Amino acid sequence: MWSVGTNSVTAYLDYVVRAQVWDRILPALGMEVIKMAKNTGNGHRKGAVKQRSEFKRGDIWFKRDTKTGRILNGSPNQHKGVRNEK
Repeated sequence: MWSVGTNSVTAYLDYVVRAQVWDRILPALGMEVIKMAKNTGNGHRKGAVKQRSEFKRGDIWFKRDTKTGRILNGSPNQHKGVRNEK
C-alpha cells in the first residue's frame, strides 16, 4: 500500500487519514462500518465477532453467517469470540 523510503511516513499518514474519513462518511450514507475483532496472541480475542454465530452438531462446532444463514466452516474446537446459538 505504501513504500519504504522518505515518503513512507507521509503515505502512512495519508492512509490513516483516509481510513478515519471513511469511518465518518459511511455512516452518514446509511452504511454500516464493521470494526473487526483482534486476536491478542494470548489465546483470546479482543472484541466480539460480528455477524457470526456457532452451533454444535456431534463433535464439530459450525460457524454461521447470521445475515445469510450460510455455514462458513467447522472445527472440533469452539471459535473465539463467536456467540453460540440456542
